[in-house]
Amino acid sequence: MVREMDWNQITIAILAIGILVLSGYYVYSSKAQAESTLDVTGTAKLMVDPDKVEVYVTAETQNESANVSQTQNADIMQAVRSALADIGIRANDTETTSFYLYPVKEYDRDGNVIFSGYKTVHTLKVTSSDLSKAGGIVDAAVGAGANQIDNIVFSLTDSKRDGIKAKVVNSSIDDAKQKADSMASRMGVKIVKVKHFSESSVYISPYPMYDEKTFSASVPTEITPGQIEVSASVTVTYQIE
Repeated sequence: MVREMDWNQITIAILAIGILVLSGYYVYSSKAQAESTLDVTGTAKLMVDPDKVEVYVTAETQNESANVSQTQNADIMQAVRSALADIGIRANDTETTSFYLYPVKEYDRDGNVIFSGYKTVHTLKVTSSDLSKAGGIVDAAVGAGANQIDNIVFSLTDSKRDGIKAKVVNSSIDDAKQKADSMASRMGVKIVKVKHFSESSVYISPYPMYDEKTFSASVPTEITPGQIEVSASVTVTYQIE
């Protein structure tokens, strides 16, 4: 009789615990379902002046001998580096971005291979925070023997880029808040708090000048940079009621 009462009490206790758990889950689910959110995307864009220029200088040489082709190219690049140093470009502001040495082959009308020698192509990236030196870099390099300017790119130094990035992200957050306030007002709801935030993207568009041509060293080269576009996008989820 006592054992039967104990089992009954245990059964009742288990049922009571189950009811409490289910009741709590129901309350939690109801509360979660009652939460409404509003997703908004904010964007911003800034046009800023660049503070860095990169000039890509190339020397191409060709000879029947691979060794001679490479040596001729090395002599040109040594002269280029020396000329750049004369206008204030430091050694650590130059770096090789590509170097190729390969056989040049052509085909005659009958499809036969004609060996034309070996070509050496060496591209040097020259960086300066003095934008006024862009033309001087070109003239110095060409005057020293470089025969191609592949590209000139105006961009931002790391310190300026970080500051501009923070500014444009903050502007995109302000844009998201304004959009959320406007939408909430039209829907007749109130913004409670931010539930989630994510930085979708920050894009910095450099200002390139694709030239790929030979410059005349007899006339000083003048290069004028344009502005750089920095844009950002954020997504914000607001809880509303």
